[in-house]
Amino acid sequence: MKLSQWHDYRIKPVRKGVYETKITKGIKGYRREGKSYWNGKFWSETAISDREFANFRCRGLQNKAWRGIVK
Repeated sequence: MKLSQWHDYRIKPVRKGVYETKITKGIKGYRREGKSYWNGKFWSETAISDREFANFRCRGLQNKAWRGIVK
């Protein structure tokens, strides 16, 4: 599976679906990587484990760099 390059958070995906995402913010360099769902308007919370998938569709932080699968 080939993945696209990382896209800046200001560029949003064209298609709905699950994307690999990462967030870096704050002075202490808070970083969270995982998968998020793009519903065409908003990102979900980021899930990094199977336990977190229960909240997968809850609205999360929106400033996420992302990449998807290249066809």
